[in-house]
Amino acid sequence: MPKGKQNTASLSPFSRRLSVLRKEKGFNMEKLAQSIAVSKSYISLLEAGERQPSREVVLKLAEVLFPGGN
Repeated sequence: MPKGKQNTASLSPFSRRLSVLRKEKGFNMEKLAQSIAVSKSYISLLEAGERQPSREVVLKLAEVLFPGGN
């Protein structure tokens, strides 16, 4: 499969939602990674469904993507 063209049917709901939320909130992978103190490649792996986040990472993502606690 060409790079960047993955089968979204094989992605976890978390992976799909992270990608959508990141784009909706105006973050690129680098900016999101910096805001939660992880690498850009880690964000890429999360969105590709190749890694599962720790609870700590999920909480940090929630703080950044939902700053009002929504």
